Amino acid sequence: WREAIHFLYWAAISRLESQRLWPADRARTPREYLALVAPEDPRKAGLATLTGSFERVWYGGRAAAESDYHKAEQLATALISGSGAPVIGIGRGGAQ
Repeated sequence: WREAIHFLYWAAISRLESQRLWPADRARTPREYLALVAPEDPRKAGLATLTGSFERVWYGGRAAAESDYHKAEQLATALISGSGAPVIGIGRGGAQ
């Protein structure tokens, strides 16, 4: 599930890029992408949650469960649709 969350995160970033939320730049870090979103943008909270989850699983080495992936998928779908996303915890209740 770790790889799936990694793929989902970068797919969401790519889709937001294609929607012209920010200019293309493959050298950016997840935190740099987050910083590019205006504070009043309804996607900010969802992207912050997805970014934190991705970082815990990918860089922090935390195990990820199927439920973590499904939560990340919900966030990514809401972000891509432009509706924002519910702030839900990921990576805390899953496999450790």
